[in-house]
Amino acid sequence: MDVETQFNVTTHEGVPVVVVAGDLDQYSTPRFRSVISELVEKGFKNLVVDMSEVRFLDSGGMSGLIFAIKCLSAMGGRLSLANCNPRIARKLDIGGLTKMPDVLALCTSLEQALQDSRKP
Repeated sequence: MDVETQFNVTTHEGVPVVVVAGDLDQYSTPRFRSVISELVEKGFKNLVVDMSEVRFLDSGGMSGLIFAIKCLSAMGGRLSLANCNPRIARKLDIGGLTKMPDVLALCTSLEQALQDSRKP
């Protein structure tokens, strides 16, 4: 039996970072959406999601990322994804998410994602 996906939120210089550990799929996406909604309700318009510990991403997980993008872009913000492995980055590209640079940034490191999330 797989361990339940964990969502750990920290703040780096005023920017929330959601570390996802496990699968971002149809089963974990409701909890991911809840985490994103709580941060948006607190007034954060730019978020970083650290994907370094994501083992698997399916269409349910993609819908969770799209939910985050919609919530943040409605506030004039953006989502920065850090440390996507090549397999997940490819799924994001095939799904068309990489073609939205105004609202989504794929970053190779957490530092780059944090820097991106501080852009005006």
